[in-house]
Amino acid sequence: MRRLLPVLILVLAAAGFLALRATRPAPPAVETRERVWRIEAEPLTAIAVNPTLVLYGRIEAPDRVRAAAPVGGRVLEVSVRDGDRVEAGTVLARMDPRDLKPRIDQATAELERERIRHRHDQEAIAQERTLLELAEAKLARFERLKNARLGAESAFDQAREDVARVRLSLTQRRQAIAEHPARLAQLQARLAEARRDAE
Repeated sequence: MRRLLPVLILVLAAAGFLALRATRPAPPAVETRERVWRIEAEPLTAIAVNPTLVLYGRIEAPDRVRAAAPVGGRVLEVSVRDGDRVEAGTVLARMDPRDLKPRIDQATAELERERIRHRHDQEAIAQERTLLELAEAKLARFERLKNARLGAESAFDQAREDVARVRLSLTQRRQAIAEHPARLAQLQARLAEARRDAE
């Protein structure tokens, strides 16, 4: 009987649950109503639109350009500001031409000095040829005296040195005359550059 008692309690509990369930009142029926939304309709018109977005920022070029004048001096006028768009050949700034005038004057003076030096070299080369002829004649005289055992060896050596010295001077003078066109072209280019920088 002890074994049956728990089973009996379970059976009675299940029977009681079923009886209560069967006798309970039915829940009232819930009336479901469809929800109504208020809307307003407008006719559609097809148009092409582009979205616009306002953004704030800074645009920088990938390459930075540094502009510098070919020579130093005072700036009279600056034609562009930082960030302005410029085309090739646009004048960015004007320099004071008074600062560039001394360069032009100096280049002109150097050019004139080269022309004077060239004229002097051409005049001097004729004199050095005469000196060379005299020195060679003197050397020939001392050589005859030396061969006749009438002249001193030191006088002959001195005459030979004089001939060598005059020949060296004549060679240097000829070289200076030969280099004149190159020096003149260089100085003319320097003057042209100074004038171009002044523009």
